[in-house]
Amino acid sequence: MKLRFRRALLRIVFAIALLAPWAAGAAEADRAALEAQKDQLFQQILANPANLDVVFAYADVSAQLGDNEAAVSALEQMLLFNPDLPRVDLELGALYFRMGSFDVARSYFEKAARTKGVTGENLLNALERRLDSVVYRLGFGTSRAQARQLVRHGHIQVNGRRVNIPSFSVRVNDTIEVREKSKANPTILAARDATAHAPSPNWLELDRDALKARVLQQPKREDLVQIQLNEQLIVELYSK
Repeated sequence: MKLRFRRALLRIVFAIALLAPWAAGAAEADRAALEAQKDQLFQQILANPANLDVVFAYADVSAQLGDNEAAVSALEQMLLFNPDLPRVDLELGALYFRMGSFDVARSYFEKAARTKGVTGENLLNALERRLDSVVYRLGFGTSRAQARQLVRHGHIQVNGRRVNIPSFSVRVNDTIEVREKSKANPTILAARDATAHAPSPNWLELDRDALKARVLQQPKREDLVQIQLNEQLIVELYSK
């Protein structure tokens, strides 16, 4: 029975790691810009080490550059300020999984799952509310990778302010839209047309013509899972 649970857990962890849209590496044309952004974010971390969004942005850029160790170091440093951050544990689990450190990855997923108030659905919820995932769900990008690049290149704004951090978490009543100067972008328009037949999630109110949406509520499980996945096994296994 335990072996069956562990095999199921491995499939779950693998699926969640895939849902966390870390880039495997950056194209050469983007490396210089990413390196500059990484240095800038590092200075911001030095000025305000407790800024979670900046740390996440630094980790994201580091991962795109293939520097997983820097991404891990930044996130683990964050836990020194506040060890009760399941969102950080979840991202660390995904990073360690991609690095092949499966036991360490499992320990972080276990810690996230056992945090008070956190269930398997909450873990998926945290991933789904990432800005790059929302952009993908809205059909502004035809893939998660493309959506992540749209965010990274500054085409998206939240509540009227440009946000270029893919891991930024949207909240209820937030407004997400393509920036005015990017609304004629052929990549975005092609993605919108290609996904026109796909309904938007119930938790998002989409104005497809205006390339604009509003977060109506927290996403529910039926809005989250597009693959066969029983994420609650994480909680059940480690509650024994």
